[in-house]
This record gives sequence, C-alpha cells and structure tokens, in this order.
Amino acid sequence: MSKNLNRRSFIKNSSVTGLAAILLPAISSSPIIAATHNERSIKLHNTHTGESFKQTYWEKGKYIEESMKSISTLLRDHRTNDIIDFDPKLIDYLYLINQKLDNKNPINIVSGYRSPETNRKLRRQGRGVAKNSFHMYGRAVDFYIPEHAFKIVKKAAFSVSKGGVGDYPYSGFIHIDTGPLRRW
Repeated sequence: MSKNLNRRSFIKNSSVTGLAAILLPAISSSPIIAATHNERSIKLHNTHTGESFKQTYWEKGKYIEESMKSISTLLRDHRTNDIIDFDPKLIDYLYLINQKLDNKNPINIVSGYRSPETNRKLRRQGRGVAKNSFHMYGRAVDFYIPEHAFKIVKKAAFSVSKGGVGDYPYSGFIHIDTGPLRRW
C-alpha cells in the first residue's frame, strides 16, 4: 500500500523530523524560479532616457552576458552616464514580480544606478537618500508598473523579495534591493 507523502506526513513520519522541520520551511519560502522556466525575459523602460529593453536575459541555466550588459546600460546613472554591472538577482526579482502580476507591459524604471557623486548630491538636497545606498552598487532599482495598482505591485514585491522593499506612494514607486531583508 503506497502512502501519499505530503509535507506534514513526511515531517511526522520521518526519522529526521528535526532536520526536516528546519529545512522545509526555508525551501518552500525561498524565491526560486520554477525549473520549468527555460528562459527569462523582461521588458524595462527607463523613464529618464526613454530607452527600453525587451529581451531574454537568462537561458539554458545561464545569464546572457550581452543582455545583462544592455540592462546595466539602461539602468545607468542618467545624470552622469556612468554604468555599473547590475546584480542578476535584482533582475530576477523584477522578473518574479512580473510573473506574480502576470504583467506583459514594461516595468518603468525611475532610478537604477547612482554614482557616488549623484548619491551625495541627492543626499545634500534632502531627498531621503541613504549614505551607502544599494543603488551605488547595482543592487537596487526604483520602479512602477502603470497598468497595475500601486498596492498590488507593492504586495507582489513584498512577496518575492528577500532583500529590501520600500514603498513610496507619494512618489509613486517601489524600491527593491538585494541587501538584507527589510521593509519600509
């Protein structure tokens, strides 16, 4: 007689109950992209430069170098034109948000990379910019998706990110980063 093992019965019947109880919640809550996704594509639009990206950035288990460079160029500091390589995990977070929302439209980028010079300037202007912002390391973006209500995008971002997520309803954008887990 075959027994149908679900998570609960596995933990209950396993000789390694303690280990399973520790590992299973961590596995089930991590932002893993389904193995059935053979490729990941994303549509981005830079609101300051008017440039767009609409390509596959990951395929056959690897990030596509040319696409990642194009994304980094699109997300450059529009004030200085400085470019930095972006953390691929950040692009995956945007991808996951798109999947969660079933979004087919471009994600509008308000802020990607900020050079240290730009970051200092924005801090002096009193815009609530962190001194050591993840934007300076290619690990943060501020974005919005006009076709989806702000609260829905915020909820999707909170549900998939394992880094920082901030919502700025008065400015109309969400911040995500690949830093430590925090919410504001």
